[in-house]
Amino acid sequence: MVLRNLAAAACTLPLWTQWAPPALGDDTTNLPIRSLTFMREVHIPHPNIRLDSKTSGTGRDELVVRVDGCAGKDPGPKCCPDSIKECQSAGSALRLHFPDECSLDNGDMLTISTDSPHAPPTTQILNNKSFKQWTKSSAFFNTHKLKIISMGASASACLNSMSKSPSLLGTEVQYTSKPVPVNVPQVQYDYLGIPPDGDTRQVSSHPAVGRLFPPRQTPNGPIFCTAWVANEQRIVTAGHCLDDKKDFRKPLVQFNVPPSNADGGAMQHPDPVDQYPVRNNAKFDRGWKGSERSCPGKAGKDWGILCATRTLPMTPFTADTSLREEKATEVAVIGYGLNYSHPERNFVQQKAASKDFALKAENWCIGHNAVSTPGNSGSPIIVGNKVVGIQTDHAHWHNIHYSGTSFDNSHLRCALWGEDCGLGEVQISCEAR
Repeated sequence: MVLRNLAAAACTLPLWTQWAPPALGDDTTNLPIRSLTFMREVHIPHPNIRLDSKTSGTGRDELVVRVDGCAGKDPGPKCCPDSIKECQSAGSALRLHFPDECSLDNGDMLTISTDSPHAPPTTQILNNKSFKQWTKSSAFFNTHKLKIISMGASASACLNSMSKSPSLLGTEVQYTSKPVPVNVPQVQYDYLGIPPDGDTRQVSSHPAVGRLFPPRQTPNGPIFCTAWVANEQRIVTAGHCLDDKKDFRKPLVQFNVPPSNADGGAMQHPDPVDQYPVRNNAKFDRGWKGSERSCPGKAGKDWGILCATRTLPMTPFTADTSLREEKATEVAVIGYGLNYSHPERNFVQQKAASKDFALKAENWCIGHNAVSTPGNSGSPIIVGNKVVGIQTDHAHWHNIHYSGTSFDNSHLRCALWGEDCGLGEVQISCEAR
C-alpha cells in the first residue's frame, strides 16, 4: 500500500501508542506522574505541519518540514489528531516517507538533518543505493523540524514535486499525552505479572539486541517488540510481532537506543546509523489462537525472521539447537520492555536473569522466570552464552511465569539456517542489496 493513497483513510488508522496502564481508582494522590507517547501517520495538508521550500536553480534545493506542536495553542484538533485523547504536545520525533515518484540517480543525494536548537545535530544522507535500502523513507529523528537538502537533478526533482504537491509526503509524528498518575505497584505486580521479589532488570547494552519499531497494530492495541541478530542479514523476533500482509509501517530495528525521557518515559531514537530498515519478506509462524500463546500451549510456535536491507556489522548470537535439560543454572532475557517504575528505562534495553528455567521439548516450549514485560516479545532467551529460545508471553506452567519458543523447533531452524527442512520448507532468502 502506498502512503499517499492512505490520505482518505487516515482518520481510520489505528494509533501507534505505548501500552496504557489499567484504570485507577479514585485515590490517585501521591502517585508518580507519567506521560504516554503516540506515533501517528499524518498526512499533509494538516494544520499541525508546515512545508517551507527554497529553490536555488542549481540542483541544490531545500525543503523544511516542521511540526508546529502545541506552542501557544490549546490541545485539540488544530494541534493533535482528533483521535488522540489527552494530547499535550507534538513533534518530539519525526520520520519522513518520500513519494513513489522520487528516485535518485547515481551521484545524487538527499541530506536530512535536524533543524532545531532544541535537538541534537543529527544527519542522514540518502544516495541511490541507500534510498532503495530505506524504501524511500528516513530514519526517526528526535526533533519537530527537519531540513532536506538536495544534491543533483533527480534529488531536486523529488523536493520540487513535494513542494508543489505536499500531500505526496508521508510523515510519522510522535505526540506526548498529558501527564497522568500511574499506580506503579498495581501496574508492575498485578497486571504485568512481575514476581513478588520485584523487578530485577538492569540496563544493558548488548550490541546485537535491537528494538523493532514502530509497533505492529492489532485490534487490541499496539505490540512493541524486541529483535536480535542471528547473522549478517537475518534478524529474529516473535511471530506475533509481524504482520500477515504487506505493511506500510516500513519497520526498523534500532540498536544503541538512548534512554527515554526521565520525566515521562517517552521513547527516544538512536542516530540514523544505528537504525536498520528491514525488508517486507518476513517469514514467521503464529501457530496459536487466543490465550494459547503461553506455555504449555502454543508458545513453541511463535517465531519470526526478518531480512535487513544492509549488512549488520555486530557479532551475531549463537543459538543452541540441542538443549534438552529440564533445568539450567541461570537463564537471561535481554530486551526492550515497558518500565513504569524507571521511566528512563521505558522500552530501553534491559537484562533480567533467573535461576528458574524449564524446557518442554515435545511442543518446543521454554519456560523461565526472567522478568519480561510488554516490549520483550522477540527477546533472546539465553543460557550461558547461547540463545535457546525466543520470548513470547506470560506462562501459566507450575511455578514458571514467562514462556517462549525453543530452537528445538525444526521449522524455525529450517527458515533460519536451512536445517531439518521438511517437505516444501525452505530457508528464507536474505541476499544483500
